[in-house]
Amino acid sequence: MIKHIVLAGIPQLREIAEPVSADMFQSVALNTIIADLFETMKAYKGVGIAATQIGVSLRVLAYGFDFNHPRYPEQDPIPLCLMINPEIITKSKEIVYLFEGCLSLPEVRGLVPRHEWIEVKYQNEHGQVMQKRHSGFEARIIQHEIDHLDGKLYPERMDNMRTLGITAALRESGIIR
Repeated sequence: MIKHIVLAGIPQLREIAEPVSADMFQSVALNTIIADLFETMKAYKGVGIAATQIGVSLRVLAYGFDFNHPRYPEQDPIPLCLMINPEIITKSKEIVYLFEGCLSLPEVRGLVPRHEWIEVKYQNEHGQVMQKRHSGFEARIIQHEIDHLDGKLYPERMDNMRTLGITAALRESGIIR
């Protein structure tokens, strides 16, 4: 079911999400949350979404998109992925800057520094522990969504607030595509 996005300014978005407990795996409740995340992300044209953004305080995130994504047309597609109880265990020293947006901050973008690559330990929908290294735009999405699970929004990561702008204005001035 498509859910409403929790917007910046609503205190619930700033809470730290609770871990998914072992007894929740493969439950109807968790499967419903997972389905809602993917449906909502697609409906709002997101590339990633955290459970906290649909009002669920659990450490669950989903991401992925097809070719020619309307919000990030310059990015290559990323297969759909789900992470439960994600934890970044290693990260690059190299920092990359890119304009980010957020479903919880509609029509706003800012230049955000993120680690070029990260290694993440997480569980899949069956509770199996996985560990994988992610780089580029995929690593950026995961870092952004984990921030949501920790009650943080991307402007807190920005080191120059002068780059924050309305998406249409940034496109009109040629700063973003």
